[in-house]
Amino acid sequence: MKIHSEQLFNYLEKKGLKLDDKMKSEIIELIHFGKNDTGKYISKEEEIGG
Repeated sequence: MKIHSEQLFNYLEKKGLKLDDKMKSEIIELIHFGKNDTGKYISKEEEIGG
């Protein structure tokens, strides 16, 4: 089953979980990479100029 991140966030927020942007990015990282290396991907963007 494929679910879009916005659908997941809407579901979690309806269940009473308050998600900020940092939490959302960590959830996406866990889903895509199977681990959470907080800051690892952010630093890569900064090196590239993103």
